[in-house]
Amino acid sequence: MLKLYYIDTDKLSPRQVERMRSAVGEERLKKADGIRVKKDRLLSLAAGYLLTVALKAEGAEVRLAYNEHGKPYLKDGGLYFNLSHSGKLAVCAVSDGEVGVDVQLPRIVGDYAIERICSPEEMRILKSGDKYDCFCKLWVVKESVIKYSGKGLALSPSRVSVKSGERIEVCADGKRLAVNVNLLACVGHYIAVCSDKDLPELKPIEVNV
Repeated sequence: MLKLYYIDTDKLSPRQVERMRSAVGEERLKKADGIRVKKDRLLSLAAGYLLTVALKAEGAEVRLAYNEHGKPYLKDGGLYFNLSHSGKLAVCAVSDGEVGVDVQLPRIVGDYAIERICSPEEMRILKSGDKYDCFCKLWVVKESVIKYSGKGLALSPSRVSVKSGERIEVCADGKRLAVNVNLLACVGHYIAVCSDKDLPELKPIEVNV
């Protein structure tokens, strides 16, 4: 089982925002309220709301613990989840196995950052189309793999390499990883989901608050 939920925060009314605030737990509310930028504060709140909705649909509650790298997991076990937000989208992946998800809005990135993060093979991929669009796809895949691993900053994007083709292959420090990555477009953003399970053709579920 793997489900992918999202909220388009541009569609939210003040009443819907208050509804989300009432639904999330104190921990998420405190985290969101501590963010200075209003847009990012709303995205964090929406991500927390998605988790509440997704777990409720599976008969679970938001009772969190954290691993040594800060990745949250459910104290009660049984389900796995991951959250991400970028641009105007907040996303939540819920699965019966470990999962990593990332969402990114394509944007212009400096050449220095691209060259520092990408391998020579990935640099060739960037030349196959729009450089910034291709880089966004690579970046979102790398981030989903890192978040799947649960290692956070201990596994940098430059250590994860991506091979394009009919099936996305990823390596860490030159060693191929036994994971599957699903890359999809959603409302002008790219979303990547990483799992060690065979991934279905995911259809993101839009949540109406």
